[in-house]
Amino acid sequence: LKEDDTEGWVNEISLMTAEEWAGLEHKICPVQLALAKVCKLAFKIIHSMMIVLPTWDTACKEAGMGMR
Repeated sequence: LKEDDTEGWVNEISLMTAEEWAGLEHKICPVQLALAKVCKLAFKIIHSMMIVLPTWDTACKEAGMGMR
């Protein structure tokens, strides 16, 4: 481990070959796209004061989830 690596983390990407990295990128691409869509949806829900936000608040309360 490097001296500045205080938490013991290892950058495994730097240990991969170009072919391994390309394969990993191909596998995680759908996950990245899904996360981006979820982030956009969450932003729209949070900033929607008219229809979606009150409905979301009700659904959260019914599910026993607290407000943040």
